[in-house]
Amino acid sequence: MKFPLFKYCLVFLLLCSYTYGQSEKSALFLGNSYTYVNDLHRMVAEIAISQGNSFRYKSHTPGGYNWSSHATDSTSLAHIAAGDYDYLILQEQSTRLATNENGAAKYQHYSIMGAEYLDFQAKLLDTCVRSMLYLAWGRKEGHGIYQ
Repeated sequence: MKFPLFKYCLVFLLLCSYTYGQSEKSALFLGNSYTYVNDLHRMVAEIAISQGNSFRYKSHTPGGYNWSSHATDSTSLAHIAAGDYDYLILQEQSTRLATNENGAAKYQHYSIMGAEYLDFQAKLLDTCVRSMLYLAWGRKEGHGIYQ
């Protein structure tokens, strides 16, 4: 299922951040199948091109991945280490932060730590990198374990 509102909000934020005299931006998308299946990176590039700008991107979006998964994934960390981007777009797993199971606070804490670690790694190479959190939409019927 596609949810363009979130994509358009992200695209709007990226395009609004273009500065005068700089018509090329680049991003690294670290997420999961929501980013991959909805082809978010390509859509952002097409919108940038339609505005006379260019947009380069790399992505690593294995199914089910969350911020913590990326923080320990060698491919994700290698993409960050390459450092050739302006934005680090981090998409969390769709239900991870909404989990209300036993130990949810600990679960959510480690999730946030994963995002902070990825941001830290990116800023070690380039303090101008902007990290953006792309949180997935809620599911129409909620999280299945609560019903």
